Amino acid sequence: METMFDTVGRGTDWIELKRREDERVAQAEYKRAIATAKKALDKGLSIEDAAELADLTLAEVEVLVEAV
Repeated sequence: METMFDTVGRGTDWIELKRREDERVAQAEYKRAIATAKKALDKGLSIEDAAELADLTLAEVEVLVEAV
């Protein structure tokens, strides 16, 4: 994977690169949180406990329950 430092001299907009990297990190963290909540629910934890464990809102976890 190319890093920001690999693009030196190519006229790359550093602010845009940072924004994209931050977005990728945020998406990955959210996917991990969703996976954690799903595992918690599969193990029989309540929606409230799953939300707290995954650091998600109740509404976000309720959507997971409704999707099943």
